[in-house]
Amino acid sequence: MGLINRVNDLIQSNLVAVLDKAEDPEKLLNLLIHEMQQALVSQYSPELAVYLFDFGVNSGTGRAAKFLQRLLNSLNHCGEHYPDIRVDGAVGRMTLQSLKGFYAKRGESGMNVLAHAVNGLRIAFCVGITEDNESQEVFAFGWLSRIVNL
Repeated sequence: MGLINRVNDLIQSNLVAVLDKAEDPEKLLNLLIHEMQQALVSQYSPELAVYLFDFGVNSGTGRAAKFLQRLLNSLNHCGEHYPDIRVDGAVGRMTLQSLKGFYAKRGESGMNVLAHAVNGLRIAFCVGITEDNESQEVFAFGWLSRIVNL
């Protein structure tokens, strides 16, 4: 998927350097968020799109995708709603089909649950970082505030 590759390339090529070179960094980020919403999941949940984009920028696109894939597998009612997918960190055809299947079964309220579940896993991930490395605790409140206030 072209947009996913563009976002991944942007992040991997040092987002800060790209934004420093941009004429209007805020406008560039807003454009990327808007494109992500339009191309990925806005037809289902703009909120989920923003959460995943922010997660990808701050913790890596692969990690964000894996957390989404884990949740989709966990919420598929033992494969009755849609098949399990490989948790590989790549949002491709199968992940998008599972997302579509999830939406068909759970609707907008389900997408709300999925979006908040992504953020819940993200919070747990951040807490895990501080548990593994106490020096990271100085960042914990900022990380959690960012996630909660998206």
